Amino acid sequence: MSAGKVILAIAVVAALFFAGAVGCRAFRTRLIDSYAITYQVTANSGSVQKIDYAHSPDGDRDAEPVTETVDKVSTPWSQTTIVGAGRSARVVVTPAVDAVAGCRIVLDQELGPAKEKVLSHQLASTAGHPVTCQVTLPADERFGDGR
Repeated sequence: MSAGKVILAIAVVAALFFAGAVGCRAFRTRLIDSYAITYQVTANSGSVQKIDYAHSPDGDRDAEPVTETVDKVSTPWSQTTIVGAGRSARVVVTPAVDAVAGCRIVLDQELGPAKEKVLSHQLASTAGHPVTCQVTLPADERFGDGR
C-alpha cells in the first residue's frame, strides 16, 4: 500500500471518529421535548368510578394537554402516554363510596424497575375521596442529564 493511501485511510478513520463523537455529543445535549409517562391507579375494591388523565393529543408534544375520562374501570389500571416538556401530567381518581384509591405517575416504566422514576404518588386518606397525582415535567432537561 502506498504512503498516499495510508494517509488517506488514516484521514477517513479520523473523520469518521470525529463525526461520531460530535454527533453523540449533540444528541446528549439536545433538550428533551416530551416524556413518555405511565399513569397507574389502584383501589382496594378492584374498581373505580372514574379516572381523568392528561395527555398530549395524538402525541403532539407541542399541544396543550387534554383530559381524557374513562368510567367504571377495573384496577389495577395503567395508561402510558406522551406529555410535552414543561407541561402538567395529572391523573384524578374517583373511587366508589366505600373504596380507597391510589395513583402514581411513573417516568420510563418501559425501561424496567431499575430505570423507572416515580414522579408523583398519592393514596386517599379515607374511603370514597378522590385522589390526585400531578407533576409539572421539566422543560430544561437534556438527554444524558443523569437519566
